[in-house]
Amino acid sequence: MLFRSLSSLLINDMVDRDEKVYITSSVELGQVKYSCGSILIHKLADDLVSTPQFVEICKLVKIRSKWVILASKLETLGYENKLHSYTIRRTENYLKILPGEEIDHSLLGTRIYCVDGISVIPLKYRPAVHVSAISVCFCY
Repeated sequence: MLFRSLSSLLINDMVDRDEKVYITSSVELGQVKYSCGSILIHKLADDLVSTPQFVEICKLVKIRSKWVILASKLETLGYENKLHSYTIRRTENYLKILPGEEIDHSLLGTRIYCVDGISVIPLKYRPAVHVSAISVCFCY
């Protein structure tokens, strides 16, 4: 089902049926190494605390000399202070992201862990947005 969902994202929108598509598990683009299974902060939610919206890289695809990240959306449930982690839930929703469109790639290489039956994404810092600035900064 995963491959069919990802394929339909490509076929319906970006690729002709007879076109060559290259798929890999990792690629380095602009000194950033993307790999399947890694976590990205795709964007920040429009809520009061700017909750990060995470995705997990499923496939890295090259179409007409352009790289596309096919990712699974992860639902952010909250922040667990004791674990310094965000709790998440996997979803069945997928999306396309162009490399560089993500808010933060510093989580690349980070995986989802299960702690006491809860799926978590451990962070070295907690992302936050300052009210006076549009850019993302990080609280250490």
